[in-house]
Amino acid sequence: MIRNLDHVNIVTKKFAETIRFYTEVLGMKNAGLPGGMVSNKNAFICDDNNNAVLHVQGVDPDDPQPTFDSIRRRLGNLRTSIGLEDLDGSASIEHVAFACSDYEAVRSRLASHGLEMRFNEVPQMSLRQIFVNDPNGITLELNFRAA
Repeated sequence: MIRNLDHVNIVTKKFAETIRFYTEVLGMKNAGLPGGMVSNKNAFICDDNNNAVLHVQGVDPDDPQPTFDSIRRRLGNLRTSIGLEDLDGSASIEHVAFACSDYEAVRSRLASHGLEMRFNEVPQMSLRQIFVNDPNGITLELNFRAA
């Protein structure tokens, strides 16, 4: 069911600095966004195999609410706290994503354990997603791509 780590989402007040660090310091590639989506506050950073391993999501410190509202719409109650004070250190990690197979089996398995889930579809990428928290409150994004 879980095939591999898909990506880690970093929410940051330092978007440009973060992109520069991963590209200029670590030599990774800024691939923009998949599926033709456009945003000046989101980027996917790729490894040497051109796999998107980081999703960097920028927050405007002077107007953070639009980003927080977007996260809340996607994650609902799974994200219990979201504010500028939450975006330091490892708390900047919004979710960890896994590439998965067998959407119905995973959904059924999570439901049988009584876990709260959120669902999302990204048609531009032929992607279905299940969001769920682990026992530590870490949000997991389970990604199911059409073959």
